[in-house]
Amino acid sequence: DYLKSFRLTGLLNRLGGLDATTDWNWYDELSPGEMQRLSFVRLFFHHPPYAILDEATSQVSEEMEQLLYKTCFELKITVMSVGHRSTIRPYHDMELKLGIDGAWSLNPI
Repeated sequence: DYLKSFRLTGLLNRLGGLDATTDWNWYDELSPGEMQRLSFVRLFFHHPPYAILDEATSQVSEEMEQLLYKTCFELKITVMSVGHRSTIRPYHDMELKLGIDGAWSLNPI
């Protein structure tokens, strides 16, 4: 279901299916957006209570980003994100800003 929801079903055909033995490099076969979506599928499969996401949606559309974060919330996975896109702000309650010389602040969004 996740492969379909996140538009990854084409990978099964393109790469030989779930049981295929591979001798290729993922970076040569998958686009950056496909790698990010596949990483979320792995996250949802393992279903941890927490996830630290570092630029995890930088290569997907805003629509896909919304779907990925929404799924995290539905699965009750608490996320801590590092990113430069302002579009991730609505999916968080707090913002940690790091400054120079060890300065920092934690503020509600």
